[in-house]
Amino acid sequence: YLNNKVETRKDIEKSIRNATVIGEIPHIAKNEKDLISSKDRSFLAESFRVMDANLQYLLANKNNSGGNTIFVTSTVKGEGKTFVAFNLALSLAEGNNKVLIVGADLRNPQLHRYEENAKTLLGLSDILVNRKLVLEEVIKKSKLHSSLDILTSGSIPPNPSELLRHSKLGEIFAAVKQSYDYIIVDTAPSMLVADTFLINKYSDLVFYVIRSGFTERKLLQFPVDARKTGKLSNISYILNDIKTFNLGYYGYKYGYSYGEDIPKKSIVGRLKKK
Repeated sequence: YLNNKVETRKDIEKSIRNATVIGEIPHIAKNEKDLISSKDRSFLAESFRVMDANLQYLLANKNNSGGNTIFVTSTVKGEGKTFVAFNLALSLAEGNNKVLIVGADLRNPQLHRYEENAKTLLGLSDILVNRKLVLEEVIKKSKLHSSLDILTSGSIPPNPSELLRHSKLGEIFAAVKQSYDYIIVDTAPSMLVADTFLINKYSDLVFYVIRSGFTERKLLQFPVDARKTGKLSNISYILNDIKTFNLGYYGYKYGYSYGEDIPKKSIVGRLKKK
């Protein structure tokens, strides 16, 4: 009764009318990997495969020219938007798609947490400031997957909001849509600064990350208000860091071992378990 945090998918659906929850991501322990890998069969990888499948339903009725631009945002810092953005990009790349991940959080860039040496690269802010720079100079191949490219946020500018209003940004998004199947954009937290609202017009979909046990329920009204006022559009929700993970309504207890080679316990082992 005293808990004011979002815990489950039902908390989102009770608070937000007709909410589309596109993904549910499990809690990652300290000794577990927080990035999916090729042919990964972990809880984490499977949750992103489910998200990918749901994404195809969202895109089924859209008639986009070029690739699909997906913004990943959250209400406040610490809800896991960069973690979700990077794993989503890797999961889509694993499906034989050409994917670009873009760092559009110019104030507090985080892509370097997952991509080695990303902090030293020129990026989005640099190409917006320097007219001599071209996309081919700032987009780099990711070391994590052969089908994934990365455009970092670049140097931290003194005027991020003004920079994001630059008309050149629209030209950049138009160009990358012609070269990639998916453009995953890691944006700033929406309640803290207006940066994500300023560039929302370039998104095809917005994935809004909510963290289980962290996000306060009262904050669920914020994306609702942002959608009503037109500041964000085409919002789908992702519940991150679920402590008791059940992969939707059905639960892993019914089929997690499906297709896995699980060694049989010896008779002694089974007796010990009893």
